[in-house]
Amino acid sequence: MSVPGLYHHVRTREELLAMAAAHSLGTLALPENEGQALEDWLTSYARFVYDALLAQPELIGQILAGTVNTLRLAQHIERFLEVLTGHGRALPDAYDDYALLMAAVTGGAASAIGRAASIDAGHPTLVDLRRAAKALGPDDTTLVQELLRRRRREPDPFDVVRVAIHSVAGG
Repeated sequence: MSVPGLYHHVRTREELLAMAAAHSLGTLALPENEGQALEDWLTSYARFVYDALLAQPELIGQILAGTVNTLRLAQHIERFLEVLTGHGRALPDAYDDYALLMAAVTGGAASAIGRAASIDAGHPTLVDLRRAAKALGPDDTTLVQELLRRRRREPDPFDVVRVAIHSVAGG
C-alpha cells in the first residue's frame, strides 16, 4: 500500500501508531487460569495490562479518546468474565469488578508514565514539591514540609491496582 493510500484510511501518524499498538496488544496471550487463587490470577491479569500500557502509552490515549478496538476489548472482557464467573461471581458483578480493576490499572499506568516523563524532564515530583514548599515558606506549607521530612520516595503506581485486586478478590 502506498503512503497516500494509507492516509486515505488513517488520518494521522498518531492514529496509525495507536492502531498498531491496539493490534499488538490484541495479539498478546492473556494469563492462563490454571486453578490458582483468584487474587493471584487477578494480579497476573492486571500486571499484563499494566505492562502493556507502559510499553505502549498510545493505548491510554485510545482509552481517553474512546477509540479502543472493541473486538479486542470484547475478547479481554470475555476471558475476564470466564475466570470470575468460574470463581462463583455473578455476571453483572464480574463486569463491575472488571471495570473497577481496569480503572485502577489505567490510572496506575498513566501515573507511572507521567512520573517517568517528569523524571526525564528533570522534574521529579518530590524534588519540585520541595522547591515549591521552600518558595511558599513554612507558614503556607507546614504539612507539606512535614511530609517531605518523612517521605523518601514516591509510592509505587501499581499499589492502587493492588488495592483494587484485594477488593475484587475479597468481594
